[in-house]
Amino acid sequence: ALSIYRDAVTNRGVIVIPTREGEQGRFNFKCNQGATYGMTQLLYSDAIVDFLAQFAKETDHRPEILLSFGFVPKMETRVGLINWLIQDPGNAAVAGEQDFVRQLAGSEPEQKRRLLVDLYKRVVDGVADLGFPLSIHFEATYGVSAPAFETFAEMLAYWAPDRA
Repeated sequence: ALSIYRDAVTNRGVIVIPTREGEQGRFNFKCNQGATYGMTQLLYSDAIVDFLAQFAKETDHRPEILLSFGFVPKMETRVGLINWLIQDPGNAAVAGEQDFVRQLAGSEPEQKRRLLVDLYKRVVDGVADLGFPLSIHFEATYGVSAPAFETFAEMLAYWAPDRA
């Protein structure tokens, strides 16, 4: 689809899962086929930093990267939607992300905000100088909430694409 619609659709994107085995080659193939941006899965680790650093070393592709961050409310402890979304049995990197999600779900809003903002800072600081145009995607997976938007506001206060 990326190459078929190259002349009809200006922006053609793909999902990037930095913890998935073989993702470097998969993303390179997709860029060769005409992907102009990659939207990351919800990030609950800074694995995207090493992923993009390696990708930048190995290719000349510099598609826009939409960094996705999701708020984790207490409801996650009962429902487990985010855990289900990021699962990859046997993948230690994903197991670490699932541990982080559980920690976030069980944390009070102030600690949760600090943990998410710290992750955001590590990711943004780690990829900002790699030559990729960057955008941000925020997701309140379980719906709108004041703690989610307060967290997102603090993230944007640290870095936003319009001030890059």
